[in-house]
Amino acid sequence: MKFTAGIIAALASCTAAATTTGQAFIFPRDDSASTASLGRSLARLVFLQRLANPGEGPTIRDIPEDISADDAVATLNKFASSGPALFTSKPSAKRLLVMIDGMTAQQIKDAGKALGQGATFTIDDLPSSAANRNLFEIDAYNAGATQQQSCSLNEIVKMQDGNCWSESSAAARYSIAEKPESTKSIIDALRSIPKLAKDGKLEATVVLLPETNNNAKPSWSDKPQELRRRQAEQVISSNHKSASVSVTHPAANTPTLFAPKKPVPACFSSKESCITGTGNCSSHGSCVNKYGAVPENPKEGDVCFVCRCKSTHNDKSSDTHWGGATCAKQDVSVPFWLFFGFTIVIVAVVWMAISLLFSVGEEKLPGVIGAGVSRSK
Repeated sequence: MKFTAGIIAALASCTAAATTTGQAFIFPRDDSASTASLGRSLARLVFLQRLANPGEGPTIRDIPEDISADDAVATLNKFASSGPALFTSKPSAKRLLVMIDGMTAQQIKDAGKALGQGATFTIDDLPSSAANRNLFEIDAYNAGATQQQSCSLNEIVKMQDGNCWSESSAAARYSIAEKPESTKSIIDALRSIPKLAKDGKLEATVVLLPETNNNAKPSWSDKPQELRRRQAEQVISSNHKSASVSVTHPAANTPTLFAPKKPVPACFSSKESCITGTGNCSSHGSCVNKYGAVPENPKEGDVCFVCRCKSTHNDKSSDTHWGGATCAKQDVSVPFWLFFGFTIVIVAVVWMAISLLFSVGEEKLPGVIGAGVSRSK
Protein backbone atom coordinates (compact mmCIF):
# COMPACT_ATOMS: atom_id res chain seq x y z
CA MET A 1 0.00 0.00 0.00
CA LYS A 2 2.79 2.40 0.92
CA PHE A 3 4.60 1.43 -2.27
CA THR A 4 1.51 2.26 -4.37
CA ALA A 5 1.04 5.57 -2.60
CA GLY A 6 4.69 6.43 -3.30
CA ILE A 7 4.27 5.71 -7.00
CA ILE A 8 1.14 7.88 -7.15
CA ALA A 9 2.95 10.74 -5.40
CA ALA A 10 5.89 10.45 -7.79
CA LEU A 11 3.62 10.50 -10.82
CA ALA A 12 1.80 13.53 -9.44
CA SER A 13 5.06 15.37 -8.92
CA CYS A 14 6.21 14.55 -12.45
CA THR A 15 2.91 15.80 -13.85
CA ALA A 16 3.25 19.03 -11.91
CA ALA A 17 6.82 19.48 -13.10
CA ALA A 18 5.74 18.93 -16.69
CA THR A 19 3.30 21.85 -16.50
CA THR A 20 5.68 24.50 -15.18
CA THR A 21 7.02 25.42 -18.62
CA GLY A 22 5.20 27.56 -21.13
CA GLN A 23 5.17 27.00 -24.87
CA ALA A 24 5.24 29.63 -27.61
CA PHE A 25 4.24 29.02 -31.23
CA ILE A 26 5.24 31.38 -34.04
CA PHE A 27 3.51 31.52 -37.43
CA PRO A 28 4.90 31.29 -40.02
CA ARG A 29 7.80 29.24 -38.70
CA ASP A 30 11.04 27.98 -40.13
CA ASP A 31 10.58 24.20 -40.11
CA SER A 32 14.33 23.62 -40.00
CA ALA A 33 14.70 25.48 -36.68
CA SER A 34 14.81 23.48 -33.47
CA THR A 35 12.89 24.31 -30.31
CA ALA A 36 14.72 26.88 -28.19
CA SER A 37 14.41 27.71 -24.50
CA LEU A 38 14.08 31.34 -23.36
CA GLY A 39 13.71 33.07 -20.03
CA ARG A 40 10.60 35.12 -19.33
CA SER A 41 12.30 38.51 -19.86
CA LEU A 42 13.75 37.58 -23.24
CA ALA A 43 10.49 35.89 -24.28
CA ARG A 44 8.68 39.16 -23.46
CA LEU A 45 10.96 41.03 -25.87
CA VAL A 46 10.15 38.51 -28.61
CA PHE A 47 6.40 38.94 -28.01
CA LEU A 48 6.57 42.74 -28.16
CA GLN A 49 8.92 42.84 -31.15
CA ARG A 50 6.58 40.64 -33.18
CA LEU A 51 3.58 42.73 -32.11
CA ALA A 52 5.01 46.22 -32.62
CA ASN A 53 5.16 48.17 -35.86
CA PRO A 54 8.27 47.54 -37.99
CA GLY A 55 11.19 49.63 -36.76
CA GLU A 56 9.69 50.01 -33.29
CA GLY A 57 9.32 47.79 -30.26
CA PRO A 58 11.79 46.80 -27.53
CA THR A 59 14.70 49.06 -26.66
CA ILE A 60 18.18 48.53 -25.28
CA ARG A 61 17.03 49.28 -21.75
CA ASP A 62 14.56 46.35 -21.91
CA ILE A 63 17.33 43.78 -22.26
CA PRO A 64 17.72 41.64 -19.10
CA GLU A 65 20.87 42.36 -17.13
CA ASP A 66 22.04 38.75 -17.30
CA ILE A 67 21.96 38.72 -21.14
CA SER A 68 24.33 40.60 -23.41
CA ALA A 69 22.96 42.98 -26.01
CA ASP A 70 24.45 40.89 -28.85
CA ASP A 71 22.72 37.72 -27.65
CA ALA A 72 19.42 39.56 -27.21
CA VAL A 73 19.56 41.07 -30.69
CA ALA A 74 20.48 37.68 -32.19
CA THR A 75 17.48 36.09 -30.49
CA LEU A 76 15.11 38.83 -31.64
CA ASN A 77 16.38 38.56 -35.20
CA LYS A 78 15.87 34.81 -35.09
CA PHE A 79 12.21 35.09 -34.11
CA ALA A 80 11.50 38.49 -35.68
CA SER A 81 8.44 39.13 -37.78
CA SER A 82 9.04 39.82 -41.45
CA GLY A 83 9.34 43.42 -42.60
CA PRO A 84 7.19 45.17 -45.22
CA ALA A 85 7.40 44.03 -48.81
CA LEU A 86 9.60 45.86 -51.31
CA PHE A 87 8.30 49.31 -52.34
CA THR A 88 5.58 49.22 -49.66
CA SER A 89 5.47 51.30 -46.50
CA LYS A 90 3.18 49.02 -44.49
CA PRO A 91 3.39 45.26 -43.86
CA SER A 92 0.72 43.25 -45.65
CA ALA A 93 0.19 40.70 -42.88
CA LYS A 94 -1.46 41.67 -39.61
CA ARG A 95 0.20 40.83 -36.30
CA LEU A 96 -1.50 38.86 -33.55
CA LEU A 97 -0.43 37.93 -30.02
CA VAL A 98 -2.59 35.39 -28.18
CA MET A 99 -1.89 34.20 -24.66
CA ILE A 100 -3.85 31.40 -23.04
CA ASP A 101 -2.97 30.77 -19.40
CA GLY A 102 -4.26 28.58 -16.60
CA MET A 103 -4.09 25.46 -18.79
CA THR A 104 -3.50 21.88 -17.75
CA ALA A 105 -0.87 19.67 -19.39
CA GLN A 106 -3.53 17.89 -21.46
CA GLN A 107 -5.08 21.17 -22.59
CA ILE A 108 -1.67 22.44 -23.72
CA LYS A 109 -1.15 19.19 -25.62
CA ASP A 110 -4.57 19.49 -27.32
CA ALA A 111 -3.93 23.12 -28.24
CA GLY A 112 -0.54 22.19 -29.72
CA LYS A 113 -2.24 19.56 -31.90
CA ALA A 114 -4.78 22.15 -33.06
CA LEU A 115 -1.94 24.46 -34.12
CA GLY A 116 -0.39 21.64 -36.15
CA GLN A 117 3.28 22.19 -35.22
CA GLY A 118 5.69 21.91 -32.34
CA ALA A 119 6.54 24.77 -30.03
CA THR A 120 8.98 27.33 -31.44
CA PHE A 121 10.45 27.93 -27.99
CA THR A 122 9.67 27.14 -24.38
CA ILE A 123 9.56 29.60 -21.50
CA ASP A 124 11.09 28.98 -18.09
CA ASP A 125 10.55 30.79 -14.75
CA LEU A 126 6.96 31.72 -15.62
CA PRO A 127 5.43 34.74 -13.84
CA SER A 128 2.06 34.94 -12.11
CA SER A 129 -1.36 35.35 -13.73
CA ALA A 130 -1.38 39.01 -12.65
CA ALA A 131 1.88 39.50 -14.57
CA ASN A 132 0.21 38.06 -17.67
CA ARG A 133 -2.59 40.60 -17.31
CA ASN A 134 -0.12 43.48 -16.91
CA LEU A 135 1.79 42.31 -19.99
CA PHE A 136 -1.29 43.04 -22.09
CA GLU A 137 -2.63 46.07 -20.25
CA ILE A 138 0.75 47.88 -20.25
CA ASP A 139 3.35 46.40 -22.59
CA ALA A 140 1.06 45.29 -25.43
CA TYR A 141 -0.63 48.68 -25.36
CA ASN A 142 2.77 50.38 -25.60
CA ALA A 143 3.44 48.25 -28.68
CA GLY A 144 0.35 49.71 -30.38
CA ALA A 145 -2.19 46.90 -29.86
CA THR A 146 -5.25 47.38 -27.68
CA GLN A 147 -6.29 44.58 -25.36
CA GLN A 148 -9.20 42.66 -26.90
CA GLN A 149 -10.76 40.87 -23.94
CA SER A 150 -14.25 41.65 -25.29
CA CYS A 151 -13.64 39.78 -28.56
CA SER A 152 -13.57 36.03 -28.67
CA LEU A 153 -10.64 34.36 -30.39
CA ASN A 154 -13.00 33.15 -33.08
CA GLU A 155 -14.01 36.76 -33.84
CA ILE A 156 -10.40 37.85 -33.97
CA VAL A 157 -9.21 35.15 -36.38
CA LYS A 158 -12.10 35.91 -38.75
CA MET A 159 -10.41 39.32 -39.24
CA GLN A 160 -13.70 40.94 -40.22
CA ASP A 161 -14.63 42.91 -37.11
CA GLY A 162 -12.68 46.18 -37.00
CA ASN A 163 -13.41 46.54 -33.28
CA CYS A 164 -11.21 43.52 -32.57
CA TRP A 165 -8.15 44.97 -34.30
CA SER A 166 -6.16 48.16 -34.15
CA GLU A 167 -4.68 49.41 -37.40
CA SER A 168 -2.59 46.32 -38.04
CA SER A 169 -2.31 44.32 -34.81
CA ALA A 170 -4.27 42.75 -31.97
CA ALA A 171 -3.41 41.24 -28.60
CA ALA A 172 -5.71 38.97 -26.63
CA ARG A 173 -5.36 37.04 -23.38
CA TYR A 174 -7.69 34.28 -22.22
CA SER A 175 -7.64 32.51 -18.86
CA ILE A 176 -8.85 28.93 -18.87
CA ALA A 177 -8.76 28.89 -15.07
CA GLU A 178 -11.26 31.76 -14.96
CA LYS A 179 -13.49 30.53 -17.81
CA PRO A 180 -13.02 26.78 -18.25
CA GLU A 181 -16.13 26.57 -20.44
CA SER A 182 -14.31 28.54 -23.18
CA THR A 183 -11.63 25.86 -23.69
CA LYS A 184 -13.28 24.10 -26.63
CA SER A 185 -14.10 27.28 -28.56
CA ILE A 186 -10.56 28.62 -28.08
CA ILE A 187 -8.92 25.40 -29.27
CA ASP A 188 -11.25 25.31 -32.29
CA ALA A 189 -10.31 28.90 -33.18
CA LEU A 190 -6.60 28.04 -32.97
CA ARG A 191 -6.99 25.72 -35.97
CA SER A 192 -7.53 28.75 -38.25
CA ILE A 193 -4.24 30.44 -37.41
CA PRO A 194 -1.86 28.15 -39.41
CA LYS A 195 -3.91 28.60 -42.59
CA LEU A 196 -4.10 32.39 -42.22
CA ALA A 197 -0.34 32.49 -41.73
CA LYS A 198 0.26 30.25 -44.74
CA ASP A 199 -1.87 32.58 -46.89
CA GLY A 200 0.25 35.55 -45.78
CA LYS A 201 -2.62 37.28 -43.96
CA LEU A 202 -1.34 36.89 -40.42
CA GLU A 203 1.85 36.74 -38.40
CA ALA A 204 0.82 35.18 -35.12
CA THR A 205 2.40 34.38 -31.79
CA VAL A 206 0.45 31.94 -29.62
CA VAL A 207 1.55 31.42 -26.01
CA LEU A 208 0.25 28.51 -23.95
CA LEU A 209 0.88 28.76 -20.22
CA PRO A 210 0.05 26.46 -17.31
CA GLU A 211 -1.46 27.71 -14.09
CA THR A 212 1.23 29.12 -11.79
CA ASN A 213 1.39 29.22 -8.00
CA ASN A 214 1.52 32.20 -5.68
CA ASN A 215 5.32 32.09 -5.50
CA ALA A 216 5.71 32.89 -9.21
CA LYS A 217 7.53 35.99 -10.41
CA PRO A 218 5.39 39.16 -10.19
CA SER A 219 6.33 40.45 -13.66
CA TRP A 220 7.54 39.39 -17.10
CA SER A 221 10.26 42.02 -16.90
CA ASP A 222 12.73 43.26 -14.31
CA LYS A 223 11.97 46.80 -15.47
CA PRO A 224 9.92 48.79 -12.91
CA GLN A 225 6.23 48.32 -13.57
CA GLU A 226 5.35 51.91 -12.63
CA LEU A 227 7.47 53.29 -15.47
CA ARG A 228 5.82 50.98 -17.99
CA ARG A 229 2.41 51.99 -16.68
CA ARG A 230 3.20 55.71 -17.16
CA GLN A 231 4.21 54.96 -20.74
CA ALA A 232 0.89 53.21 -21.32
CA GLU A 233 -0.98 56.19 -19.83
CA GLN A 234 0.83 58.46 -22.29
CA VAL A 235 -0.43 56.32 -25.15
CA ILE A 236 -3.97 56.34 -23.74
CA SER A 237 -3.97 60.12 -23.39
CA SER A 238 -2.74 60.52 -26.97
CA ASN A 239 -5.55 58.28 -28.20
CA HIS A 240 -8.07 60.88 -27.05
CA LYS A 241 -6.45 63.36 -29.45
CA SER A 242 -6.21 61.05 -32.45
CA ALA A 243 -8.48 58.35 -33.79
CA SER A 244 -5.63 56.09 -34.77
CA VAL A 245 -3.71 54.08 -32.22
CA SER A 246 -0.55 55.88 -31.18
CA VAL A 247 2.69 54.18 -30.29
CA THR A 248 5.02 55.54 -27.67
CA HIS A 249 8.56 56.11 -28.81
CA PRO A 250 11.60 55.07 -26.79
CA ALA A 251 13.20 57.55 -24.46
CA ALA A 252 15.52 60.05 -26.04
CA ASN A 253 18.61 58.44 -24.57
CA THR A 254 17.61 54.87 -25.43
CA PRO A 255 18.45 53.54 -28.90
CA THR A 256 16.04 51.04 -30.40
CA LEU A 257 17.14 47.51 -31.18
CA PHE A 258 16.00 47.92 -34.77
CA ALA A 259 16.80 50.89 -37.00
CA PRO A 260 13.75 52.85 -38.27
CA LYS A 261 12.74 51.94 -41.82
CA LYS A 262 11.00 55.24 -42.68
CA PRO A 263 13.02 58.04 -44.32
CA VAL A 264 14.65 60.56 -42.00
CA PRO A 265 13.85 64.21 -42.88
CA ALA A 266 16.72 66.48 -43.89
CA CYS A 267 15.59 69.04 -41.28
CA PHE A 268 13.58 68.84 -38.07
CA SER A 269 11.53 71.80 -36.89
CA SER A 270 12.44 71.33 -33.22
CA LYS A 271 15.04 69.66 -31.07
CA GLU A 272 12.42 67.38 -29.52
CA SER A 273 11.26 66.10 -32.91
CA CYS A 274 14.89 65.53 -33.91
CA ILE A 275 15.54 63.50 -30.75
CA THR A 276 12.39 61.43 -31.29
CA GLY A 277 12.89 60.91 -35.02
CA THR A 278 16.53 59.87 -34.78
CA GLY A 279 16.57 58.07 -31.43
CA ASN A 280 18.73 60.85 -30.01
CA CYS A 281 21.08 60.43 -32.98
CA SER A 282 21.41 56.72 -32.12
CA SER A 283 23.20 57.80 -28.93
CA HIS A 284 26.21 58.72 -31.08
CA GLY A 285 25.68 62.48 -31.22
CA SER A 286 23.31 65.32 -30.41
CA CYS A 287 20.64 67.36 -32.19
CA VAL A 288 21.74 70.92 -33.04
CA ASN A 289 20.51 73.77 -35.21
CA LYS A 290 22.85 73.84 -38.18
CA TYR A 291 22.13 77.55 -38.67
CA GLY A 292 23.55 78.41 -35.26
CA ALA A 293 21.71 79.82 -32.26
CA VAL A 294 17.92 79.40 -32.19
CA PRO A 295 16.12 82.80 -32.31
CA GLU A 296 13.50 83.62 -29.70
CA ASN A 297 10.66 83.70 -32.23
CA PRO A 298 11.89 81.44 -35.03
CA LYS A 299 10.19 81.63 -38.41
CA GLU A 300 9.95 78.94 -41.03
CA GLY A 301 13.40 78.34 -42.40
CA ASP A 302 15.21 79.84 -39.41
CA VAL A 303 15.84 76.49 -37.75
CA CYS A 304 16.99 73.17 -39.08
CA PHE A 305 17.82 70.63 -36.42
CA VAL A 306 20.12 67.84 -37.54
CA CYS A 307 22.40 65.31 -35.89
CA ARG A 308 25.96 66.29 -35.09
CA CYS A 309 27.80 63.00 -34.77
CA LYS A 310 30.53 62.38 -32.21
CA SER A 311 33.22 59.78 -31.80
CA THR A 312 32.90 56.99 -29.26
CA HIS A 313 35.83 55.49 -27.40
CA ASN A 314 36.34 51.79 -26.89
CA ASP A 315 39.00 50.50 -24.50
CA LYS A 316 39.68 47.51 -26.75
CA SER A 317 40.16 49.53 -29.95
CA SER A 318 40.64 53.06 -31.24
CA ASP A 319 37.94 55.71 -31.43
CA THR A 320 34.93 54.94 -33.61
CA HIS A 321 33.60 57.72 -35.82
CA TRP A 322 29.92 57.87 -36.81
CA GLY A 323 28.04 59.48 -39.67
CA GLY A 324 24.74 59.52 -41.53
CA ALA A 325 21.48 61.35 -40.88
CA THR A 326 20.99 59.52 -37.58
CA CYS A 327 24.65 58.84 -36.73
CA ALA A 328 23.91 55.15 -37.09
CA LYS A 329 26.56 54.45 -39.75
CA GLN A 330 30.18 53.96 -38.88
CA ASP A 331 32.39 56.52 -40.63
CA VAL A 332 35.24 54.64 -42.31
CA SER A 333 36.26 57.42 -44.74
CA VAL A 334 39.57 58.18 -42.99
CA PRO A 335 40.75 54.51 -42.84
CA PHE A 336 39.58 54.06 -46.43
CA TRP A 337 41.57 56.98 -47.79
CA LEU A 338 44.63 55.96 -45.79
CA PHE A 339 44.44 52.45 -47.18
CA PHE A 340 43.65 53.69 -50.70
CA GLY A 341 46.48 56.23 -50.69
CA PHE A 342 48.98 53.74 -49.30
CA THR A 343 47.97 51.23 -51.97
CA ILE A 344 48.43 53.80 -54.75
CA VAL A 345 51.90 54.77 -53.45
CA ILE A 346 53.03 51.13 -53.20
CA VAL A 347 51.75 50.37 -56.70
CA ALA A 348 53.54 53.46 -58.07
CA VAL A 349 56.85 52.53 -56.38
CA VAL A 350 56.67 48.95 -57.65
CA TRP A 351 55.81 50.13 -61.15
CA MET A 352 58.74 52.59 -61.16
CA ALA A 353 61.15 49.91 -59.93
CA ILE A 354 60.05 47.47 -62.61
CA SER A 355 60.25 50.19 -65.28
CA LEU A 356 63.79 51.10 -64.18
CA LEU A 357 64.95 47.51 -64.32
CA PHE A 358 63.34 47.02 -67.71
CA SER A 359 64.92 50.18 -69.13
CA VAL A 360 68.40 49.12 -67.89
CA GLY A 361 67.98 45.71 -69.40
CA GLU A 362 67.01 47.19 -72.77
CA GLU A 363 70.27 49.22 -73.14
CA LYS A 364 72.64 47.86 -75.85
CA LEU A 365 76.11 46.66 -74.89
CA PRO A 366 79.28 48.21 -76.54
CA GLY A 367 80.33 46.76 -79.94
CA VAL A 368 83.83 45.74 -78.78
CA ILE A 369 83.95 44.94 -75.11
CA GLY A 370 87.75 44.33 -75.10
CA ALA A 371 88.81 47.27 -77.38
CA GLY A 372 91.19 48.65 -74.78
CA VAL A 373 92.93 45.36 -74.14
CA SER A 374 96.08 44.59 -76.38
CA ARG A 375 97.39 41.10 -77.19
CA SER A 376 100.75 40.26 -75.66
CA LYS A 377 103.58 39.33 -78.06
